[in-house]
Amino acid sequence: MNDSAGTSFRGFRPPPPRQRRPARSRPPQREGVDYETVFVRKGRGTTLAVLFLLLLLLVAIWATMQAVKWGREQLDPPGDQGAAINLTLPPGISTKGISDLLEENGVVPDARAYEWYVRLKGAPLFQAGDYTFHTNSAVWEVLDVLEDGPRYAQQTLRLRVTIPEGLTVRQIINEIDMIEDMPFSGADFEAEMRMQHVVS
Repeated sequence: MNDSAGTSFRGFRPPPPRQRRPARSRPPQREGVDYETVFVRKGRGTTLAVLFLLLLLLVAIWATMQAVKWGREQLDPPGDQGAAINLTLPPGISTKGISDLLEENGVVPDARAYEWYVRLKGAPLFQAGDYTFHTNSAVWEVLDVLEDGPRYAQQTLRLRVTIPEGLTVRQIINEIDMIEDMPFSGADFEAEMRMQHVVS
């Protein structure tokens, strides 16, 4: 009986051992650092963002061109010069006072543009008096008028008149009326004195 059992065990072969699959190797990681793979998919959102940036660029270019055009029109308005207008600049008037006066009478379109240009280029030396400007003028055309001087200075007739000392203004006016071939009267002389156009 024992022989038959031994014979049966001799023919028995155990099954082969199961082979384990090797574990997938992972990239070395730093201790305490988590890694995450992010996949970026280009789609409709990226296209819309690019179009939006292009639209902003076009708007910025258009706004810049409009600002430059507006600035030029304030310095040199479109069209020809208009009608002549006589303005009196009082003594001691400031640049702001001149710019406001010119804008109120339509000589320049914008007082602030005139001030900025004058401060940048420098204001010319001018005398107080009566000036002839034109409406719808460029800033540099106005400055040319100021540099030329007031009208009364260009049209001054130089005369030498001897007035005795100690006379009052009224007596001087009477003396002028008594001079023959005088191109102006005593009343004209008085008016010029009130306008501070008389140089002694």
